Amino acid sequence: MRHAFLLACLFTCTGSLSASQEWFVLRLDDHRLGFVERTRDESGGVIVTRDYFRARFNRNGIPLTVTTEEIHRERADGTPLHFSYRQKLGESEMRLSGDVLNDDTMRVRVRYGESSKMRKIPWPKGALMFEGVRKRELGMSRVAGAKLNYHAFLASTLEASPIDVHILGDESVLVGEKPQRLLRIEQRVMLPSGQMRMVSHLNSAGDTLRSTLPLMGRELVMERASEHEARAANKRAEIYDYTLVAAPSGFDANWRDRNLRYRIELARNDQGTGLPQVEQSWNALGNGRFDLDVIAAGGVRASQHPGDAWLRSNTWINADDAAVARFAQRTVARLTSDRERMQRLEQAVNSRISNKSMRVGYASAADAYARREGDCTEHALLLAAAARAVGIPSRIAIGLVYAEQFGSHENVFVPHAWTQAFVDGSWRSYDAAQDGFGSDHIALAVGDGDPSAFYSSLERVGAMKIVAAGAPKDR
Repeated sequence: MRHAFLLACLFTCTGSLSASQEWFVLRLDDHRLGFVERTRDESGGVIVTRDYFRARFNRNGIPLTVTTEEIHRERADGTPLHFSYRQKLGESEMRLSGDVLNDDTMRVRVRYGESSKMRKIPWPKGALMFEGVRKRELGMSRVAGAKLNYHAFLASTLEASPIDVHILGDESVLVGEKPQRLLRIEQRVMLPSGQMRMVSHLNSAGDTLRSTLPLMGRELVMERASEHEARAANKRAEIYDYTLVAAPSGFDANWRDRNLRYRIELARNDQGTGLPQVEQSWNALGNGRFDLDVIAAGGVRASQHPGDAWLRSNTWINADDAAVARFAQRTVARLTSDRERMQRLEQAVNSRISNKSMRVGYASAADAYARREGDCTEHALLLAAAARAVGIPSRIAIGLVYAEQFGSHENVFVPHAWTQAFVDGSWRSYDAAQDGFGSDHIALAVGDGDPSAFYSSLERVGAMKIVAAGAPKDR
């Protein structure tokens, strides 16, 4: 599972910029992760706003550098004109650019390495780019209790996220070592897997000086700084220190082929909203405690057909890529059963990605196929794309999987991604990066491959404890 891209996009969806240039330090607990640079230029009635993000950390001891750059071009009144987005995560790079043709259409170019594609897709109705957001937020009342809502366009997802803003009033807050009296606002971003709550503090000019949001059971902080302070070198934090979950004593990996019950503790106020109920059943016990029954392969409950949404190609699940489609069609030639086709594709993807590596940040299915390198996410995205290419609805599951050994850690549940396909009238899991799917997998979210869809799972992992497992329960 990847945290890098999500960190990059969380702080670009909110916050208004009134100065021409701002620098921010990014921290998780006491660890400096990197910085954010924001610039705004106005010329000839056109506003160009640029958001640049850079973070450095380790993933299981392997250094990873993440950079993203998002640029919005708008008229002075906030009318969207053009956007571009560049993302580099480790060895993987992706570029998006687009022109807003009218109120309901945009022309988009997507580039991965040497591959480039043009397409027209709907423009999210009423979506605001950076300048439009700035004008809306600067124009709202600064009286405690005032509220505002709008849809902010995210170039990284080519979609708009609903955002609610609530003015909470002035309070004293430390920015660096200096206490300041600032306006506190709460921003709620509606993501596919739940809400993200960000708290920001603004000065009287409307400049954001500090923002925080919960992540992995900690607090992610973006704080105003000088360029020198923001760009200072940081000691790389180990991201898995925040996301590994200890297995309970007596856990037996051999149970993976049987139905399994876990006793899980989340945050006390977590009511389990949005937790997947396919192949597993979350039963709330109160105060953030749950019994989770995970159904081993072959025990999946029937569900309604998911529709065409899970067959379409998108930015990450490139089912329409010619090479991926040929690969999928050759692999399942002469097979008629969807169950057999998914099993064959699962094996083929495992073989295709021959270099099992964490150097790749977050590669699309097409990129993973071409590079033949990656870890669980690349396996999951490529398998989902291959399934869609042969007409099988698919999606990505994000959660945890048990590992007897992970780096220097023993008996832990590790963040993980795998594929779910709609086969024989039910969603079934397939894991091309592991030895198939079993009840040692715990799903926390499902989505279409875009990392921003999995924010709620990251928030839960940091607060999660598995206090018991066993007592397999047959159905």
